[in-house]
Formats: sequence, structure tokens, C-alpha cells
Amino acid sequence: LLFSQSKKAKIFFVTVTTTFFRQNENNYRIWLLQYFLTRVIFTAAVELAINYYKLIFISGPRLSSVVFKKSNLIKVKCQYMKNRFLDAVKGQLIVSCQALPDEPLHSSFIMARMARAAKMAGAAGIRANSVVDIQAIQDETGLPMIGIAKTDYPDSPVFITPTMKEMRAVAATGVEVVACQVTGQPRPHDEKIADIVKQFRAEFPDTLLMADTDIMENALMADELGFDIIGTTMRGYTPASKGLNIADDDFAYLKELLQKVHHPVVAEGKIDTPAKLKRCIELGCHSVVVGGAITRPLEIASRFIDAIK
Repeated sequence: LLFSQSKKAKIFFVTVTTTFFRQNENNYRIWLLQYFLTRVIFTAAVELAINYYKLIFISGPRLSSVVFKKSNLIKVKCQYMKNRFLDAVKGQLIVSCQALPDEPLHSSFIMARMARAAKMAGAAGIRANSVVDIQAIQDETGLPMIGIAKTDYPDSPVFITPTMKEMRAVAATGVEVVACQVTGQPRPHDEKIADIVKQFRAEFPDTLLMADTDIMENALMADELGFDIIGTTMRGYTPASKGLNIADDDFAYLKELLQKVHHPVVAEGKIDTPAKLKRCIELGCHSVVVGGAITRPLEIASRFIDAIK
């Protein structure tokens, strides 16, 4: 199907390949096979479609339509669902379920179960990294999601959904929100964030955009560019914000940010206690993302070990 000359066959391959091996979710061997297929074959197929056949996805939450464009234009219409992400997560907790390749829990199967636990606890949404993890968590929980794709490029320090290529791949899963890094640093291939926003809006008009920012200057730039959500994700993780913590001086930075921007603020980054989460909501944050304090046992255990060294 992948190399067939039939346009319908290519669309069929992209839309159904990853669903077959997720049906028996309790069989770990099947999940391992699914992991291989989605990580390698599906990703290669999507990249081939985007780079060589100009396959463009136009999607809202849970995919509203697919457009295949080569010399002619073919449109495959699917059921449309209004994006209700902001309503669903208002005043609530979003749990970030991520594990990088060098971490012990790196597995779409494990991340999906982690997300299930978060849902059982009452989380209103999930933030996840990579197409394969997003799809697994969608099947497992049905919760609204923020999707990202962490990708390293040699010519840029920006790594959270850094280019239009990653943003297309994440949006094609049907996530309600795609988040990308907005820290004022040079982007891969010298892409410009303003151009990315414009192109993304044209291709995915029903998908929300979240800016992962670090300092006020970049948060205000994201607000002006029209990002739907302003996040504090990168505060303390860039050269411009080194040593800073969102909780400093009773969340002084967050208070100022909430006064200056026009779009909803989602607090994220070093929110590592229930008290901090509660304070962020009290100050007026739309919602709060918590990750490592809940879903990274290696980090959690390390803090306890450090206390007795």
C-alpha cells in the first residue's frame, strides 16, 4: 500500500495501520509489536507522505478532515468535533505523561497506563510526547490532550515540536492542542515562529496552539502572535531563565504574566507539590500541568535518596 500508485491506498495506509495492533491492549507482546510498527513503519509512512507526496492533514480534535494534494486535490471528510479543550480543563489538573528514550519507563504501553492512572485520579487532560505515545493514550483514556514532539536538531537548541514538520505530525493525531517551544532562540532550519503559526493556522484551523515560554518577553510575543494558550513550561530551562523558578516570591512572575497577556495561561514547570498547584489555580491560571512529580519515579526516588546521602 505504501508504494502503490493509488492515492486512496496511501490514505488508507496512513489512517488504519496503527489501529490493528492496539485492539488487544492487555497483551504486552502485541503492544511491543505495535510499538515497533507505529514507531518505525507508521512514522516513515507519514514522513514519506508529507515530504514526497505533499500529504497535508487538516484536523480538529479527533480529525475533522484529511486533504491529499499532489497534482489534484482529494478531500476525505470525517466527523467533526468542536474543540472543547479549554472548557474541559478549566481549573483542573493536566498530567504530563512522558518518558524519554534513556528513561526506564520509555514505552507507549507504560505511558498509556500511566495516563489511565491519572484519569482514575481525576486528571482532566494529558500532555504527551511523540505520535506513538499520543495515539496509545488517546485509545486508553479518551481525555483531551496537549501533544508535543521532542526532537533535537544540530543547528538549534529548540527541541519541543521545533519545526512545522513535527507540528503537522502531532496535529494529524487529532490532539486538541499542539504545544511548541517559544523561547526566542534560533529555530531549526532558520524557521520563524510567526511563519509557523501562520502556516499551522491555515492547515489546522481547529487545533489550538500552546506556547511553551520561559520569560515575559517571549510570553508576550506568543500572546501577540495569537497562541491560544500561554504556558510557563520552559521557565528555568533556558539560558535566559537559568536559576528561575515559577514559585519564586509567591509566584510573582506568574502574577505579572496573568495581568499582561490576553490568552489563557497554563502553569507548567516545577509545579511539584499539591500546594503549588492549588496556588496557581487561585491566582487565576486556566489550568496546571504537572509531570515529573507524578509520572517520573526515577526523579521522585532520587529526591528521597539525595535526602539521606
